[in-house]
Amino acid sequence: PFTSPHLDYKPLSHSSDIDMLANIIRRLYMKVFSAESLQEFDITVTPSFEIVADIQKLAQWIRLSLYYYSHPGGTCRVARDGLPGVVDHEFNVLGTHGLRVVDASVFPESPTGHTDGPSRMVGELAARVITRDSRGKEDRPAGSAKS
Repeated sequence: PFTSPHLDYKPLSHSSDIDMLANIIRRLYMKVFSAESLQEFDITVTPSFEIVADIQKLAQWIRLSLYYYSHPGGTCRVARDGLPGVVDHEFNVLGTHGLRVVDASVFPESPTGHTDGPSRMVGELAARVITRDSRGKEDRPAGSAKS
């Protein structure tokens, strides 16, 4: 309990991960960086157009350059609408007792913007749920079941 956890997000572990990232990068280069309106500016982009043009070189560049700089989301999604998940609608980890997850990992998908605002909303909702549950326990004798 006194050691820091080791988190391995297993980036690029699915075969489609590289393909998806490569397609996004190629589209960005073809539609944005090569736009006529940008030609008057002296811009340098990384990776180079040469690397982007060669799928093998681009895949290698992605593998060497990928890093996490923000908070991942959707790794412990809420189970709902018949879809599998890790936590229930009150953030309880399924199959455990007394363990909740309350952060961006409960999102069904990562938001396209910063996770701060949505994470605060999840925290506020969870605080209400936890407060409600703890008040209910005060009214029950120890060891009695929640009704």
